[in-house]
Amino acid sequence: MIERPFDVFLAHRSVDKPLIRKIYRALKARGLNPWLDEEEIPPGTSFQEELQQAIGRVKTAAICIGLGLTHQ
Repeated sequence: MIERPFDVFLAHRSVDKPLIRKIYRALKARGLNPWLDEEEIPPGTSFQEELQQAIGRVKTAAICIGLGLTHQ
């Protein structure tokens, strides 16, 4: 089976997860195929290995910098 490439990799901090989930759903609603860790990494698998595989299948990345970073 050929796996569909991801349109965008959503890179973020855990604290920003609620906002990232909204962005993920909005992208899906527009027909895009975003990569989000909690959607793509099965429980019990290596996060690092899954991340490396995803990077090879993604067209672009969105680096999400939340407000929490500016207030530390």
